[in-house]
Amino acid sequence: MGAITGTKVAVVRVSDFPDLASAVAEALKLINADRIIQPGERLLFKPNLLMKSINACTAADFVEAAALALRPYRVTLSLGDSPGQMGKTARDIIKYTNIEQVMERENIRYTEFESSTVAVRNDNGRHMKSYHMSKAVHDADVIVNLPRPKSHVEAAYTGAVKNFWGIIPGGEKAQCHLYGKDPNAFGNVIIDNYETMKNLGKKNIVIMDARTVMEGLGGPAAGSLRKTGLIIAGTDDVAVDAIMLAIGGRDASRDVPHLRSCRERGIGTTDLGLIEVVGKSVESVRMKVKFNITSQGMMQIATFFTGTFIYKMARRMPFLQKRECTMCGDCSKICPAKAITWEKKQYPKTDYNQCISCLCCVECCPRHTIRAKFIGVRGLFLREPSISLPNAD
Repeated sequence: MGAITGTKVAVVRVSDFPDLASAVAEALKLINADRIIQPGERLLFKPNLLMKSINACTAADFVEAAALALRPYRVTLSLGDSPGQMGKTARDIIKYTNIEQVMERENIRYTEFESSTVAVRNDNGRHMKSYHMSKAVHDADVIVNLPRPKSHVEAAYTGAVKNFWGIIPGGEKAQCHLYGKDPNAFGNVIIDNYETMKNLGKKNIVIMDARTVMEGLGGPAAGSLRKTGLIIAGTDDVAVDAIMLAIGGRDASRDVPHLRSCRERGIGTTDLGLIEVVGKSVESVRMKVKFNITSQGMMQIATFFTGTFIYKMARRMPFLQKRECTMCGDCSKICPAKAITWEKKQYPKTDYNQCISCLCCVECCPRHTIRAKFIGVRGLFLREPSISLPNAD
């Protein structure tokens, strides 16, 4: 898949408009959405519904603004996702985040990503060639991606491209982490999935809620929030991420493994010189202090120069804060490598010999009681975990 030259990305400052829906409508106008969306088409909203946490999810008012802005296009709207939090469905989370009320007011149909899936294959995938994807993605005429920019404990940053990880059904999504044992490998796994989705040939619009960014090691669930007041939109998810990161003083292909994979594989556009920015310029809205995404530099440099020796010590692995743990067992349920064991009324226990450092447990702990820390010298004595990779064939 070749890079898209001259792709257009809109940057809109929300405070320049009387309300949020007007700002979203302007962003859609700037990217010529009327040339993409046809009357009567089925639009699928793909928000980020990570877990029962308002700050971790696409906001209800943003879903409402997108629906209002798209109504003049005379389309039908549906919404779905596959959350990262084990044992929770998208319906659970839309209730918690008040998105359900918006869906009722705006006649947005709920579609369950978990119950109906199709087997997909990507022979060009670096690691993940066959797995399952939500049928709702196949049924839609246009996929409307509604991400929010956040730091990510494993992927460095999550935005437009990473949001499509949620089109893989929940249990299998956790299993797919097994393909990526280090930041670069996981970056390629994310893009294996993104490329598979793009190969479906679906029309795709991304409207990013960049009114705030989530920063620091607590992302994507419990990082700190910084106000930026922006909406970023386009038809190339990769380009939207590249512009968001440039606004934050970051280089997409240098600082984020999965976007570096896009550049290497010719998927989407990370080259700022090939992106036409309309609306506000990057310079006029650039963050004064760099966007504090999770650094992968130490692990990448160590792996490059010294192979597995330093990498084993530099791996970040989960550590439980017992005083805050409620013994719910969610971490054990979501662990794709079965490295965490748990019994009722007991603290979970991690077998670090089996841990693959996917940090799903850190990302999805409802109380944020698991922290990712460097394993240190102890990592030199850990065995390679024995895993069985998922396959849809």
